[in-house]
This record gives sequence, structure tokens and C-alpha cells, in this order.
Amino acid sequence: MNRNRVVFPVRYIDYISIFKAAQEFHERLNEPIPNLREDSEPKIKSSLVTPFQGYEGKFFYKGFNEKATMLFYFLLNNHCLGNGNKRLAILSLAFFCLINNKSFKFSQEHIYSLAKNILLGDGNVRNKTKTINKIRKEIRSKIHDKGGIGLVEIIKRKRRQERIKNKKIRIITNSCYNKKIQRYLSGIK
Repeated sequence: MNRNRVVFPVRYIDYISIFKAAQEFHERLNEPIPNLREDSEPKIKSSLVTPFQGYEGKFFYKGFNEKATMLFYFLLNNHCLGNGNKRLAILSLAFFCLINNKSFKFSQEHIYSLAKNILLGDGNVRNKTKTINKIRKEIRSKIHDKGGIGLVEIIKRKRRQERIKNKKIRIITNSCYNKKIQRYLSGIK
């Protein structure tokens, strides 16, 4: 396992997109997720950023599995939403897997049961450690590399190809323009 591999985070804008999609979907199922509260934004941002924090160039949580574990844990336990914390934590974990080219092999019942059990914990520090270890164990057993490249890498490659293409177009345009100028100037003598 390569621990130096870049792990792409779930950004706040991604979370909001996931939130809106989940809100629409669950509205149709008559299981509404309420709008964000005033205190939601800092809690959400904290939950998304904390797994990627470090000190003096060293991350507190190393590698994909550790970051996924803490992302899931913080999204559940920070109670970012009035309702829908489990659903959004699960969807965010699935999105985190997608952008990092990992397969998400949880059944709906299994991941929901895990999320529910985490929220039912009593907040005791010993139980907190047990909870995090349980999430870590589940993630190690259910999330794996897909092989190949991930969604973020595909997007980066496409953008790079477009930049190269645009650069070539500018070069061609500039050279054609330069030839016209040279012809014009050669006719002036």
C-alpha cells in the first residue's frame, strides 16, 4: 500500500452539492432533509478539513483509510444537520471513495447500521476509541483500490489536454498572424 499517494478531500462545495441532491431525492420519498442551519457551515467545514490537518508537514491521519475513517466519524458526531447526518455522512464517504478511485462495497443496510451505532455511542473516550477502531476496521474490509486512475485524475488529464490544445491553437494563430504581418511588411518596402 502506497502511503504517499495523494488523497483528494471532499470540499465544502462538493458537500453542498451532495446535500442538495440528497435533499431533492428524499423530498420525493417523503423523508425530507431540512435546510442547513446557521451553525451548520462551520461544523461541516470542520468535519471536512480535520482529516487532512497536520503539523510541521506531518498529517495527523495518514493515508486514505485513516482520512476516510475520520471523515465519516466527524460528519456523524459533529451533528452538522438537524436531520440527515447519517445519510449525508454515508453519501460523503461514498463520494470520497469515488474521487479517490476506491470501490465502496458496503450494503445499504450495513453502512446505515454502522452509522446508527456510531451515533448511539455514549461519548465516553474509551468508547470513542473503540468506535473509531470499528469504523477503521469496516473501511479496511469494505473499501479497496479500483486500480487505474480516479475521477480527479481523469479531470486533471482532460484539463491538461485542453490547455495543450489551446496552447497549440494560440501558437498556430500566432504563427499565421506573424506570416500575414511578414507578407504585409515585405510588400511595403
